[in-house]
Amino acid sequence: MKLTLVNLKLIATIGIVILLATSKLYGQSSYSADLYYRINESELDASYRDNSIILSQIDSIIANYEVANIDVCASASPDGATSANEKLAQERLNSFVDYLVSTGRLSADQIKTTRSFVNWDGMGQLVGQSQLSDKEEIVIILNNEVATDAHRVDQRIIQLKRLNKGKTYQELRTSIFPHLRYSSITIDFNRPEPVAVLPEEPVTTVVEETIEEVTAAVPATTIAESTSRGARWNISTNMLYLAALAPNIAAEISLGKGFSIKGGWTYTWLKSDKRNKYWRLYGGELEVRKWLGAANKKNPFGGHHIGVGVQMGTYDFELTKNGQMSDFTTAISLYYGYSLPIAKRFNIDFGVGAGYVTGKYKKYTAEHGCYVYQSSHKRKYFGPTKLDISMVWLLGKGNVNPKYVR
Repeated sequence: MKLTLVNLKLIATIGIVILLATSKLYGQSSYSADLYYRINESELDASYRDNSIILSQIDSIIANYEVANIDVCASASPDGATSANEKLAQERLNSFVDYLVSTGRLSADQIKTTRSFVNWDGMGQLVGQSQLSDKEEIVIILNNEVATDAHRVDQRIIQLKRLNKGKTYQELRTSIFPHLRYSSITIDFNRPEPVAVLPEEPVTTVVEETIEEVTAAVPATTIAESTSRGARWNISTNMLYLAALAPNIAAEISLGKGFSIKGGWTYTWLKSDKRNKYWRLYGGELEVRKWLGAANKKNPFGGHHIGVGVQMGTYDFELTKNGQMSDFTTAISLYYGYSLPIAKRFNIDFGVGAGYVTGKYKKYTAEHGCYVYQSSHKRKYFGPTKLDISMVWLLGKGNVNPKYVR
C-alpha cells in the first residue's frame, strides 16, 4: 500500500498518542528514532525504509509542542576508506540539521550535534547478533585491530576482504553495513498542563489502557530491512540446447523460504528429406528447486540449488538412413546446480540432472524415399538426464545481485 499524505498524518498522530500514553499527562516527554541513508548518500530520502514515517512524526512534534532540546548524530558504515567515511558521516549530520532548520520552527542554535562517526561499534554488535559465516573470524579481526589511527583502522577492512575469498565481505555489505548508515535524533519536548486536573485513579487507568491499545501500532525502529518487494522471477535459456539447434525458454518464480518453481519449453522441427536427416524435438519440463547457502538470503536465485523435476516430450532423430521416433517420453530427475552472478541482473546457471527415463519408441529406415518401420521398443533407463548451462535474466523489483549494486 502506498503512503499518502493522509496515511502519513494518521501514522504521525498515532505515534504522538503513544508518546503521550507512555509518559506523564503533562510535563516533558522524549522521542528517539533513526533515519537511514542509501549507500554513499548524505541527503535524506523519504522513500527509503521507514524514513517517511519517522519524518512525519518529527514534523508533528515540532509543530505541536514546545521543543526543549534536540540531540542529533550521524554515522557511516566502515565500508571503504576511513577518511571518506568520516566526511560522509559529517555531511549526513549537516544535511539532517539543515532539514530540521528548514521546517521554519527551529534555529541551528537549538540543535545539539553530538557527533558524526564511522560505526565500528555498531558493526561489532550486529555481527555478534548475526548468523554470518566466518562470524568468529570477523570478531577476532574487529577485536585485535583497536588502534584509532586511520591506517590501522583501514587494515581491518583489508583483512575482512580476505576472508573466504571476499564472500564474507559481500555478506557484510548486504546484511550489516546498510544498518550502520543513519542519523539518530532525540527530542525532549514540553506539553502544557491541563486546565482541569483529573482524579488520579481515572488518569492512571486511561494511561494504562492507551498503552495496551496503541503500542502495537508503533512503527518499529529496528535494524530489520524492509521486506516489501514485488514478485521475483527470471527467464532463461539453455545455451547447450541452442548449440544443438534446439531453441528453448524457461521461467522461474520465487516461492519464498528458499524455494522456487521453474517451467520450460523446447521446440525444434528441422528436416531434410533429400539427405534423410530429421532433427525434431519438442517438450516441456517442470522443476521445484531448493536454494541453499548464504547467497540466497539476499537473492532468491543465487548460489547452490537442488531440485526434483519431470521432463516430457516427443522426438524424431535421423542423421543417417536409420532413425528413431518417440510419440511420448518421460524423465523424472534429481538436479544439482550453481548460479553464478555475472552482472546486476544476469547469472549463468550450471546444472546437471540424473534420474529415470521411460517411453516407447520406433526404429525406422529410409529406403527409396520412403520411411520403413522396423521395430518397436520400450525405453527404461537410469542415468544422466540433463546438462544445463543457462543464461539467466533476473526480473522483478529488488531482484538483483547485491555484489553489483553500487
